[in-house]
Amino acid sequence: MGNTEIFRNNTAFSRETFSCLKGYFAICVLIHHLYQFTGFFSDTSFGMVFILLGHWAVVMFIFMSGYGLASSYLSDKETYLKNFPRKRLLTFYLTYLFFVIIYTVYGLITGADISFLQIIHSLTYGGTIVSFGWYFQLTILLYVLFFFTRLIKDNKSFLAVLSILIIAFVASNYFIGEQELVYVPSLSFLAGVFMGHIHRNEKKKSVSAAQSIVLFLMGAVVFSAFTVTGILIDYGYFDAVPNRNLVNFAKLIFMILADWGFIATVMSLVGLLCKSVPVMINNPISRFMGKNCLEIYALQGLFLISLNKVISNRLIYAFVSAVCIISAATALHLPIKFIMNKIKGSGAI
Repeated sequence: MGNTEIFRNNTAFSRETFSCLKGYFAICVLIHHLYQFTGFFSDTSFGMVFILLGHWAVVMFIFMSGYGLASSYLSDKETYLKNFPRKRLLTFYLTYLFFVIIYTVYGLITGADISFLQIIHSLTYGGTIVSFGWYFQLTILLYVLFFFTRLIKDNKSFLAVLSILIIAFVASNYFIGEQELVYVPSLSFLAGVFMGHIHRNEKKKSVSAAQSIVLFLMGAVVFSAFTVTGILIDYGYFDAVPNRNLVNFAKLIFMILADWGFIATVMSLVGLLCKSVPVMINNPISRFMGKNCLEIYALQGLFLISLNKVISNRLIYAFVSAVCIISAATALHLPIKFIMNKIKGSGAI
């Protein structure tokens, strides 16, 4: 992702902090998927938290991607853009392709019905054989949009065009009835890109503790209010409203605002912790999970589906699944990283 210096003005936005945060959110995604397969706490209020935990984690993953791309470009414009197709886009796509092959081979071995159309969608967009692989496809799409719009040299024009394209992407998915969770996070990518430009341009070198606390409280209020309202809509508390289209559109807006409130809450809290209790963010567990987060995410479906067929005890199933996922991800991380570094060539991106 480049030198640490490209992440401007706040320790919360450093490369190392982002890596550790990805570790925490990798754990969140794993808990979310374990909940889906085990149903633990499904009859309690924790169930709704576990349902939303995966979405919140993806929101942060994509926000950090947008921030990283913007900051990296602003640090070294021409070189970064020239190398972007190979060092960023191609390597990410090939990593995703590796997991497409793994899932395809697994499907063929287990006798799954894999159609040619499914393979085409997996290699492009619109559905994938990789369990929960929509995240990969969305990220690749956002990378492509970023690259082609970033050919516009003027920053304001670039931000305007990118905003229009992403909003159009969200609107088109909304009108065709796609599930919100698979396209709304693209607006978090946009928020990350904007934040990268703001940090690059601002003169103040850090955010004070008081400012962080205010931002945290504001973000928490926005996040909580719109998340609760969205849940109430899902559970039928607004069914009395005669215009269902209006309710659905309001839910979309509330979801977007809740995501942005969540980003503000997390990043302001991280800023405070980095200054006061840095070990809460940067520690061996978060570093380890952050280093292997992509592989952990990609392999979850493979083990959760296969082990679900052979382990009946839900507690043992959850434990064995987690151990297998993390172990396999750790084993695959180094060879994948080695191959991708060879493709990138000399120099980091």
